[in-house]
Amino acid sequence: HTQPFRPPDPDTGRRDLLQPPQSQRRATHQHRSGGARCTNLLRRAELGSSFWAVHNKFGATSSAHPVPTFSEVGAEAAMPSDITAAELLALVTKLKIEDSYARAAEELATLTDDKLDDAIRRRVADADATPKLRKLLEVFLESIDMHASSLKEKAAKEVRCELASALVKTATDALDAAEEKQAKAGDSSPAEAEENRDDEDEGLLKKEKEKADPARTQRGKAVQTALEAKTEAERMEKKTIQAREAANEHEEALLIRKSYLEMAASSALQVLINLSRSKPNRLLIDQCGCIKPACALLNMTMRREVFERAVMLLINCSTGPEMAPVHANILEAGGVSRLVEMLKLGPTQTTAHRAIQVLSLVSLNDGVKDAFREADGGFGALAAMLGAEKDGLYVKHAALCGNHLCEMNIPNKLAFMEHGCIPPMMALIKHGPTSPLTDIVVHTITSLAVGNELCDPVITNSGPLPYLVDLISNEANPKLTLPAVTAVMHMAREDVDAKQILTLAGVIPKLKLLVNKDNFEDKHEAKVIEKAVSALSNLANNSPSCQAELTKEGVLDNIKGMLQVVHPNTKLAQVLIAFCANFALNSADNGTMIKDADMLPLIAFHHLNGRAMASRESKAALVALGSVVNEVQESADLVSGMFSEILLHECLEGAPDGTVSIPENLRDEMAMFRNELSAEMEKMRAKFRGKSSKLGIELGTASSNMMIRVTGRKSIKAEVKEMDAAKKLREKLAEAQTLEDVTLLAGASKTAGDFAPLARKAWDTRRTRAAKDAADIEATRVAAEAEVEQQAAANVISKDKEMKEADEAREDLRRAQADAAKSKAAAIKEVSEAKAAKKDWEAATKAVQAKRDHFDKEKLKADKAIMELRESYTLERAAKNKEVKALESDLVGATEDRKISIEVEITERNDTIQDLDRRMLPDGCPDIQALQLQAAELEAAKTGAIISALEDIQAEKKANYDMEQQQADEAAVAREAALETEQDAKMSAKRETKEARMEDLRTVKAAKELAKKKERLAAGLSAESVLGQKKKLQSECCIVM
Repeated sequence: HTQPFRPPDPDTGRRDLLQPPQSQRRATHQHRSGGARCTNLLRRAELGSSFWAVHNKFGATSSAHPVPTFSEVGAEAAMPSDITAAELLALVTKLKIEDSYARAAEELATLTDDKLDDAIRRRVADADATPKLRKLLEVFLESIDMHASSLKEKAAKEVRCELASALVKTATDALDAAEEKQAKAGDSSPAEAEENRDDEDEGLLKKEKEKADPARTQRGKAVQTALEAKTEAERMEKKTIQAREAANEHEEALLIRKSYLEMAASSALQVLINLSRSKPNRLLIDQCGCIKPACALLNMTMRREVFERAVMLLINCSTGPEMAPVHANILEAGGVSRLVEMLKLGPTQTTAHRAIQVLSLVSLNDGVKDAFREADGGFGALAAMLGAEKDGLYVKHAALCGNHLCEMNIPNKLAFMEHGCIPPMMALIKHGPTSPLTDIVVHTITSLAVGNELCDPVITNSGPLPYLVDLISNEANPKLTLPAVTAVMHMAREDVDAKQILTLAGVIPKLKLLVNKDNFEDKHEAKVIEKAVSALSNLANNSPSCQAELTKEGVLDNIKGMLQVVHPNTKLAQVLIAFCANFALNSADNGTMIKDADMLPLIAFHHLNGRAMASRESKAALVALGSVVNEVQESADLVSGMFSEILLHECLEGAPDGTVSIPENLRDEMAMFRNELSAEMEKMRAKFRGKSSKLGIELGTASSNMMIRVTGRKSIKAEVKEMDAAKKLREKLAEAQTLEDVTLLAGASKTAGDFAPLARKAWDTRRTRAAKDAADIEATRVAAEAEVEQQAAANVISKDKEMKEADEAREDLRRAQADAAKSKAAAIKEVSEAKAAKKDWEAATKAVQAKRDHFDKEKLKADKAIMELRESYTLERAAKNKEVKALESDLVGATEDRKISIEVEITERNDTIQDLDRRMLPDGCPDIQALQLQAAELEAAKTGAIISALEDIQAEKKANYDMEQQQADEAAVAREAALETEQDAKMSAKRETKEARMEDLRTVKAAKELAKKKERLAAGLSAESVLGQKKKLQSECCIVM
């Protein structure tokens, strides 16, 4: 637990960590309830009341701080591990009171000190201790700022005090000079004048002043002024001395408070360190904001115990894959620059060791990488740590930090190189395959090489490459094989010296053993094989000596075995093909080896599988084929025969720096073919895939469009010329068909080993089909001649049939027009009768409604008259009531005669009110009764005989109207049917007439076409007849699509 402070050393000023013996601490420990209180009172008496007044004014709490002795703070608190929840809550609550900061933090540190007792740490965390500990650290940081401010204030007060003393001295000198001048003139001093003033009366003094000359008066005023100035200066000096003493007391109080809080902060950090031993508490500590004050405590001007515990807390909280938020908070709190300052202490200081451990954990953060680079001297200090003479855990942390800083950060890689970090880092690989340092160095080589070639020569010259080769398939640590191969892959890219060193170290035989087709199904082994092949490919690139070594070791056999079984469209397939391209580049012997090993179909398989997607694997395979064909002319026949001339031309165009050039005429023909093929087939490709139902229609359209260019000529000579062009197009279509054939075969094959025999079999099938097509041409010619004769007879029969159908349609039209005229006249008559019946019905309806409206109007008048009478009675009664109230008010104070008169008037008005109330009763007013009787009669009349008679007439008119309207609708339907029949007959006649005319034109045109066909057959075009050409184009287009 926290060790107690000792007083500052007078020579060094440090507070070291030495503590008195255990027995002494126990002897000086006092009971909380009694001893602590007594100690506080004694301490208060020693310091005096002025300190506590100042402390209460500027301290963090309103109560005075008990300043315990060092032995008291360091005394061990007997904290049971089975502390109750109430006791724990009470202990945590003490962290809210500044007076109990140190004791509570010390007790919590003791309580959580057991590394194996995770339960108590969880309970302390659940008791909400972490926010209070964070507050304690923040209060300590505030006390540091307050003490610094008090020191500045103290210095300012000291300066003011010195100025005041100087002012007193100046005023004293001025007074001495004035008195001396007065004494030389024979004047009495102010003291003597005061004595004379006591002895003489007022009149004598007045006389003496009148006799005095002006010079003497002036000297007296000067002495008086100097005396007043000296008095004021002494007063100011006294005031500044008092202010200085108050500032000293204030600074002393803040220093004591700071020392007390420093002890408490040290214990609080220890509590947080203990809590952070439990992984769930680490994020809680970060979320409660403890990281920021911990970073602020990374100040080496503080007590060593404080900043070292702050570093330990950061180490614990930064450890773990889920601690990325902590790393970001350390960066945000400015902890990186403070850690770099600690790192500068060098490899001999444990503080630097802990700082580099924190940096190794947080340097995965991108912002930390940049902040480390921007910190002054960071990489230089890192180089010193890496090059330390003594090995230690800090060297591993330094290596990890360097690796993390260089990952995906080019500026850091360059800074790492420029500050000389690479040689000491690479020297760590000599520790052997079982050392964790070796693993870090291997990964660092990869980190430095990725996306950056500037560090490669420095790495090579540092000498790690032979050791790197030795790590491949090393039985002492097989896990290093993949990282070592990856590092070799990157180092073998461009640096010629690196390639030479790797080859001399025997890297090629080791890599060859890794390229084993029996292991590629395993995920890890496949990754190792991929990196090994990539390394071999980089070695073969532009390096004749490495190519010779690859040939000597027989690496090509392993590559072929992998190509036969590897799945297409994978990274492994891509690097295998890249090896073939680099191996054959600028080497005819190597190209011949690839051809003789029958590897061209294997490479073509991977090109065809990714051709549609234009994948990187497909492009690499095309380059590989071009590299072989470029160097070995005999391989061109195999590529063109098995995979078409199109693929041959494409791989020649894609060959890197090829020496074989494609003739210009062949290039022009290929360009024209591609344009024609894409223009005619691109849209059909998208439609035909998965839509076979439309194949016949679209194919017929496409073949017709093609045949227009072939057969749509008036001259037989021009037609023969177009037939030759069509033949060339057919040959090109056959090449496209071949390419599509092998592409489909490649898509249906799982591996290149399955694809090669299928491609050869398809080649044989194409040659057999070409022989059969030649035999079909003659049969097509005979069928064409018979078809010409049959078509001529069919055209005549079709023409006669169409003419007869046209005459019959015209006759039907005449009959339909007559029927339509009759139905129109009948419909007009029925519509007129329906309109007249409708007018009669509407007139009867209006009469019924008019009579009802009359009755309603009269009844409304009677109801209105009743309402008006009742309203007039109500108004008159209200007026009489008002008059009665007025007369009753006049009774008060009236004479007897007047009272009699008023009472009479009141009686008269009351009688009138009673009469009005009677009239407002249901049977009280004859006029109202008469009006109510009239309203009832009118209401009865609304359903009486008059209305009934009118409604009977209305119903009769309505029935008549419905009958007439029905007849009119039937006539309209009949008319519409007649018009429709007439229209159908008219359209039929028009259609039949047009068809007869068109048939006549077709017959004439067909006769000319048949004559032309006979002439074409006679001109010797039967072997390449129109029908035979169309059939071939249809078949070839279908296969291409």
